[in-house]
Amino acid sequence: MHYVSLGHACQVAHQLKRLGLARETMFYDWLVTQHEKLLKTLDFRFINNLFQDGYTLPENGNYLIECSTGLSFYPHDFRGLAEKNRELIDSQIESVRSKYVRRAERTYDVLNSGVEVCVVRHFFAEPLAAVQSQRDEIIHRLGELYPSTQFTYLWGSEFDAAGVDFASGKIHHLPKTPVWQGDDTAWNRMVDGIV
Repeated sequence: MHYVSLGHACQVAHQLKRLGLARETMFYDWLVTQHEKLLKTLDFRFINNLFQDGYTLPENGNYLIECSTGLSFYPHDFRGLAEKNRELIDSQIESVRSKYVRRAERTYDVLNSGVEVCVVRHFFAEPLAAVQSQRDEIIHRLGELYPSTQFTYLWGSEFDAAGVDFASGKIHHLPKTPVWQGDDTAWNRMVDGIV
């Protein structure tokens, strides 16, 4: 079985790697993927346009927004982000673009493989009221784009959803931590029994 992170941030990829579930780096592993941007990019038709429309540097924050997708890239891909050094960032665009095109092609191939794929998404601080519809939209979009693939899902949230009845499966509690890597014990519990 392949495990594919759909973000929302790099904690998911880090934990999949720590748990020995990640075989290789996928497209969303080191990006921040807001829900709308995720749905928009799951078909991977954007790959030829990646960074062709430029990027923006928000006034506040240590990241850049790629204009064709709206996805956020961070300092582990671009040196000079903290300083907003456009010359240094521009000098890295082609190598980062090439790396992410390869990752996009790899992720597309796995999602379109027709084999068993476990999709993992951490909703972080998204209100639980919004999580159900977002999960349904992700499930629908993946089924629409990749009908021959057998998807299973692992969902996580910083909020404890134990008392909430969700039709499309359990939301695992992954409490907020002071470090970006997350709570190893909570992630161990989430995958316990499936690996």
